[in-house]
Amino acid sequence: MRAEPQQPISRKVAPLTVRVAFYLPVVTPWWFDNIVAPLIAVMAKDCEVHVLVPPLSNGTGIEGWQLDRFADCPPIDWHILDGGDHLDLRTSLEGRTM
Repeated sequence: MRAEPQQPISRKVAPLTVRVAFYLPVVTPWWFDNIVAPLIAVMAKDCEVHVLVPPLSNGTGIEGWQLDRFADCPPIDWHILDGGDHLDLRTSLEGRTM
């Protein structure tokens, strides 16, 4: 007696969502524009992207006009770290938990 070949089981699997976080506490404007921004744009095509970055101060951080290049990209979640201690992100680990 021959065993009948089994038919593959067809399943509907929900697509996975890949989440990518860019944490950029000391990125310079040049590095953001030339290195990081192109990576963010590419990743946003297929992933849920979050960017944590402080405003420009003392040579690190970004300015609002730098976000204009992302107008035609899929949605990106921007988290601008502009709280009262944003300068500490660049210089101190004091009081931070790991």
